[in-house]
Amino acid sequence: MQQVMVDERRREGDHAVTRHGASRRARWAAVVGSALAAAVLGLCFLTTGVQSPFDEMAHFDYVAKLAEGDVPQVGEDLGQESLREFACRSEPTTPLGAACGATSVDPALAPFEGQSYTTEYFPTFYGVTAVVSKALGAVPGVSLLEAARLADLLWLCLGVAAVAALSLRLGARPTGAFAGATLLAAMPLVLLLGTSVTNDSAAIGWAALVLLVWLRLEAAPARRRVLLVGLIGLMGLTVKETTVPGLALAALLELRASMATGATSSPGGHGRPAAGRLRALVRPLALLALPALGYGVLAVLDDGARGVADPANKTYAFLISLATPQGEVLRDAVAAGLTPFAAPDDLPGVAAAVLAVTGVLALAFGVLSAGSAAHVVLRSTLPWRADTLTVVRQGFLVGALVTGPVFLVATRVTAGVAFYNPRYALPLAAVGAAAVFADLSRRWSAAVAGAALVVVGVLALGYLVA
Repeated sequence: MQQVMVDERRREGDHAVTRHGASRRARWAAVVGSALAAAVLGLCFLTTGVQSPFDEMAHFDYVAKLAEGDVPQVGEDLGQESLREFACRSEPTTPLGAACGATSVDPALAPFEGQSYTTEYFPTFYGVTAVVSKALGAVPGVSLLEAARLADLLWLCLGVAAVAALSLRLGARPTGAFAGATLLAAMPLVLLLGTSVTNDSAAIGWAALVLLVWLRLEAAPARRRVLLVGLIGLMGLTVKETTVPGLALAALLELRASMATGATSSPGGHGRPAAGRLRALVRPLALLALPALGYGVLAVLDDGARGVADPANKTYAFLISLATPQGEVLRDAVAAGLTPFAAPDDLPGVAAAVLAVTGVLALAFGVLSAGSAAHVVLRSTLPWRADTLTVVRQGFLVGALVTGPVFLVATRVTAGVAFYNPRYALPLAAVGAAAVFADLSRRWSAAVAGAALVVVGVLALGYLVA
């Protein structure tokens, strides 16, 4: 009976990808095309000279040190490479900007007392980015910072490709998958993160990658699926903890698969239903426990291997700056489902008209993603009785409602200061982008793909002339 279930799921999985009769070439075109669209938008966005407000100097410092073969301690001071680079990119009236051209820059002139606070993250993202940056930096005329930004754009392109591939797996036509992934890449906050040095660029598509791998392994033996998806989820957590929605949604799908297997193996409801329901929880709980335990072990090993620069004070000075008025923090957190699509408050160097257009498009795309999920949830049933697309949309909608409040509680408990930023919900937003056009007709899929191409063209031109 177990083999029958596996064969049935394999047929259903194949059917989900090919039900529209799309050729392999068309599916690859959607994936590669969306990644290329993200690359074009990113390169055009880079010409605006916009400086990211999201700790780019600290992230770059981590990459620069690894690129030179220096493994930084947790919480050590910023290095001279990043201090000199950003001194000449800062306002001349600031203490750091006034040091432009100096051979040695005092770390205390930098924000947050010059602490390289991003070294609290695992070196997963930074090590890969350092290798790519070192290779790109060998090109004449390309600085290490420019190379690191290009490496981050590559991370974004790979994430957008994963979103398109997930959309196809959820049943979207190639045109619909291309549209969802491309419109995600066109969002100004996504572009800002994908063209500046930050681990958010790699986190954006990781939740989609976790779900994609689960769906690809749906017909595989359960133990193998749980192990592989758990390991990929663990890798995502070492990039950034905001990738956890991918694991949560994969666990929800695993629960559905486990319940279906239990129902089939116990026809007529014989035996102990309560015990069967408890057994059905084993696999999804294992999928969550594996990366959680691995994360804890790696955290201990990482601190031991790299050392801590200031063991007596692991709550670094930058946390003081996070004491945002709690009313504003709560407002942003409650709006987590839509705010990832919104434009940052100020993008200097970008024309107001371009920002106005992207702001409207961003809000519309966010409302569409949440609205489509809400529509499905209101007319659907419990997750373990629903189809895959409905389960993903249910998870996206619930995640959009609880991400902010959960983040506030978690940061309050772990850091002592409750803080939240819309970019933390971007991995979840990427899942919404994969699902939003997954059940459109051929005509509507072609229409939204055409609209996405127009958006790319208008925004690319706008960034070039801004």
